[in-house]
Amino acid sequence: MKISIPSLMIIMAVGLASCRKDNSNSCIDQELLKQGNVIDCTAEYDPVCGCDGNTYPNECIAKFQNGVKYFTKGACGCKYPYSGIVRDLTGLDGCGEVIQLLDGSYLEVASLPNGFTLETGQDLEFDYMERTDLASICMAGKIVDITCVRAINACVPILERGALDSMATHKDPIFINSASIVQDCLYINFSYSGGCAEHDVRLVKTLPWCGTPPLPPAELVLEHEAHGDACQAYITKTKSFDLTGLQEYGTHSVEFFLTNSQASYNEKFIYNYPHVQN
Repeated sequence: MKISIPSLMIIMAVGLASCRKDNSNSCIDQELLKQGNVIDCTAEYDPVCGCDGNTYPNECIAKFQNGVKYFTKGACGCKYPYSGIVRDLTGLDGCGEVIQLLDGSYLEVASLPNGFTLETGQDLEFDYMERTDLASICMAGKIVDITCVRAINACVPILERGALDSMATHKDPIFINSASIVQDCLYINFSYSGGCAEHDVRLVKTLPWCGTPPLPPAELVLEHEAHGDACQAYITKTKSFDLTGLQEYGTHSVEFFLTNSQASYNEKFIYNYPHVQN
């Protein structure tokens, strides 16, 4: 059987086209979009990668809100096209933590990738998908699902207070709900009363009178300054702190105690260094 050169070129072209990402209408099914008019999708984040190369929060949103016929489990590769800073708008009616883009506009976050939490002051790189099917009391900006995200400054420094240090102690009530160590960061989930003013939350290491070894485990105190906020909303947040300053040369790990300013929480932790010192 003989195949002419033009026929061979057509066969090769078809083969190459099948290897490319499907950007044609064959990826989008208009019938699925019509069904989406009567199907309500949840905000559950279980990402899928559509045949159009976009990440969708879940299978339902991909199919019935965007008409995507084919997809695979998991997010598509992320290029982190957007940058922003997490801002606390708790004082505004119906608002909480939002992401402020570089142009000054805000994004209200409906969902995040599993395991990621927003922290006031974080610098983020991320991608998102707008949720036009949701409404918000806050009305600060677009409501979005964050499809992929990474923090540039993942954890903030721990402050130090010496025995003779004049640094004021913040003693407004704060409650530690949970704490965990991830790599070099201590993640603390905490709650306090407020909602009408900016609050300062910091982690302070109290230095001993004497610096002669062996030293007792460090004590880290979570302190809270409410700045006279008289509101009584129950605010819960997560903040991360950099533990690398606790590392001692020649060791693989270090122990420390975590407490709050009113001493209602007191737990011992072991920080195993992710990168062991030589």
